[in-house]
Amino acid sequence: MARKRADRFDGGRDGDDPLSLREVSELPATNKRRTTISLRWLMILAFGGLVALSVGTVLAISVAANFANTFSLLGAQSIQTIEGIENSIRSQTLQAEQTVEGLAKLYQDDGFEIGDAQGQRDILKSVLLTSRVVETLLVYDVHGWRSGLFRTVQGDLIDLPWKPASEAEIGSGFHELMASEEPAAAWGEPVFVDDILFHSVGYPLIRNGELQGAVVAAVGRHTVNRFVVELGRQTEATVFVMDADQALVAHSRLPQVFKGKPNIPLSEFPDPALREIATAEPLDDPENHMPQGMTVYESAGGASQGQQRGPGGHVFITRQLTNFALDPYTIGVYYSKADIGTEIMRAVRSAIAGVVALALAVLAAIFIARWLSRPLHNIATAATRYSQLDLADDRPLPRSRVREIDEQAVAMNSMHTALSQFSQYVPKTLVARLLSSGTEATRSVEREVTILFSDIVGFTALSEHMNAAETAAALNEHFDLVSTCIGGCQGTVDKFMGDGVMAFWGAPEADDNQAAHALEAAHQMVQAVSAENRRREQVGKKPLAMRIGIHTGRAVVGNIGGGERHNYTVVGDTVNVANRLEQLGKELIGDEEAVVLVSAATRQSAGDPSSLVPAGSHDLRGRAGPISVYMLDIHGTARPENIVAFPGTA
Repeated sequence: MARKRADRFDGGRDGDDPLSLREVSELPATNKRRTTISLRWLMILAFGGLVALSVGTVLAISVAANFANTFSLLGAQSIQTIEGIENSIRSQTLQAEQTVEGLAKLYQDDGFEIGDAQGQRDILKSVLLTSRVVETLLVYDVHGWRSGLFRTVQGDLIDLPWKPASEAEIGSGFHELMASEEPAAAWGEPVFVDDILFHSVGYPLIRNGELQGAVVAAVGRHTVNRFVVELGRQTEATVFVMDADQALVAHSRLPQVFKGKPNIPLSEFPDPALREIATAEPLDDPENHMPQGMTVYESAGGASQGQQRGPGGHVFITRQLTNFALDPYTIGVYYSKADIGTEIMRAVRSAIAGVVALALAVLAAIFIARWLSRPLHNIATAATRYSQLDLADDRPLPRSRVREIDEQAVAMNSMHTALSQFSQYVPKTLVARLLSSGTEATRSVEREVTILFSDIVGFTALSEHMNAAETAAALNEHFDLVSTCIGGCQGTVDKFMGDGVMAFWGAPEADDNQAAHALEAAHQMVQAVSAENRRREQVGKKPLAMRIGIHTGRAVVGNIGGGERHNYTVVGDTVNVANRLEQLGKELIGDEEAVVLVSAATRQSAGDPSSLVPAGSHDLRGRAGPISVYMLDIHGTARPENIVAFPGTA
């Protein structure tokens, strides 16, 4: 019996040596050399070639079409020009609005007084000197009296004395401003002062909740023409601004014609090209290429009415500006059709070629990406399963014509083979828990664990009537039943020892119910052996009997070993006590199929379950004093008075 016990702790008889990792890695290889291509060169040739083809096609058509024009006048730049003009005008108007709003806030905070000439002048002077947009600032009282400052073209400041304002100067917008319920900046109708057209924005002056006047900022012809000229110079286009009566108020190429004139009717304006807009017809835009509010017109040029349109004429792009006055203004640019005809055709051909090349590039990219991603996805999925020791799917990964992917597939297939061989010697549940707990879980520590030992009674005598294959089959069948019960109750099989098993709970992950789980595993093991015995009896085989010992206590858990060989196991007196309890069961097994002996420590940790009945106190080999022992009442019929006493009972 001592020899048999020693065999158990030595792990039993070793089987055949497993294949080496090198031999395993060579298993999927074939003698046939495969033609592969580097993934790096594949990406360079595919994507680099497609990009070169796309760009080269567009450039070739563009160069062949025309070298004269370098921008598309009906494309994105035309839209950007109009939007740039509008944004610039809006920024100027916003600056004027912010000016009167700031002065109104200053007045509300007692910054100046209406009618205080000196205090008012100092405030208005500082504002005019810092604003390029505003040319005149006026302060009105509720009766229409006003005073202010005017800045000349040369930059001189002229005082406007306190006096009643004329109706022509005020305009209808002043009365609407004074009658508004909510304070806000408001643009009025353009007014003429000394034959100069002014666009004015006002803001009510309120103090202590009472309307006491208004402040007005005026933007004159000089300011409007100045930034229109600047925009025309920046965009290299002819920029113009018309009022609601189709009178020109600004022109980027002819600003001097407005000297002494507030506006010029379109029919009298000295730009014959611009006068064509009066008879120009809007172009349809079924594809909605132009932004909302922007319209394209085409004029016939020199062709008389009723004649077919020729290459002459102009194209006008306009948009209405609504926040510069009560009536909307029209801003726009125009180009000669003779200059843009070739450019349009070149843009069309370039666009068609670019779209075709882009479509081919996208389709090729999608095809290549799917071709490459599918095996990479399979490899990643396999790697995830292997990291969790999920080796149930034994189908090898398919080979690939791409060298890097093919090498990964071969490596993953070799890894699957090696892990499959390796997992036969290491509990997969233990490795999976160690992986989930991290590397720190393998460090040797002392903690509370529950140990279970089981043993087949009389298996040595039973195996004398079986050959080696039958013995191995019987053991494997028994160990499979036992391991399933232990793993199903969150336990870990530590080792197989001859016909015995050692398992533990509480490591590497803590388990607050480890004792209860161990008792449940023992109960399931007994039921499984009982069911197996019924099957053995049906085929004329001798039934098996089993002893189980369980103990809970402190023990050292972690990697134990030296050199290149380590085992994650449990060592200490707790292990010895569980083993002695299992051996103690031989005195009580009798005719029973199984006996389960449990220490008082396990019983207490499990919550004193009613299924445990006292079995006395006993001296165990290697222990200084007796230990209280309990028996698992498997069938619910055990009573203390029915338990057969055996040597060592206190």
